[in-house]
Amino acid sequence: MQISALTTADHARDPQAGEVSAQAPAVVAARLAAAAIDRDAFAGRGPLTLPVLEDRNDRPLDLNRRFADRRVLVVFYLGGWSEACTEALRLVDRARPLLDERCCSVVGISPESVDHLGRTADTHGLELTLLHDHGARFADAHGLAFRLPPPLRATLRAAGVRLPAWNGDASAQLPLPVTLLADFDRSVTLFAPSHPRENPGRGDVACALDAALGI
Repeated sequence: MQISALTTADHARDPQAGEVSAQAPAVVAARLAAAAIDRDAFAGRGPLTLPVLEDRNDRPLDLNRRFADRRVLVVFYLGGWSEACTEALRLVDRARPLLDERCCSVVGISPESVDHLGRTADTHGLELTLLHDHGARFADAHGLAFRLPPPLRATLRAAGVRLPAWNGDASAQLPLPVTLLADFDRSVTLFAPSHPRENPGRGDVACALDAALGI
């Protein structure tokens, strides 16, 4: 996906403080998700095959086997450095008991390293399962990833986030902050941001929760 047109200076500044912000890539990613994803075309791809990914303890988890008889809410997030994404994860985490009653499990998937998975969970008090998608390959296989361009990598570095060290990968590939609801038959509903300038990532997660809870 091409994001060069979205890397102008206003995306690299905090709209309130007017300073360089680590959230600029999150805003760009949400803009892409809102503008570039054809939800109907995505839904027509057929059943979703869930991958084997590593958890915070670097242990492989076969999602198809673990959740064979359950629905699964998959939350793609940029990394623990993204405030919008961690807020979305907290929202989903709080809903886990209700989701469990409706036979729906939750996983958060990110390219951040297994060490950072643990830090993200501990820092934000998360109990849901977080999984490492190396180089965002699973997201990319479904057209849900993009490569962060040099200007925004510099923005992150200025905010203290070095992606190669954070993710353990030099590709600078990140997932779009979207949420998938995989049903029992693995048919998928995709929820992408609709108003990315206003708290990117949260609105689509709230809609996904409503769908999973049958609201």
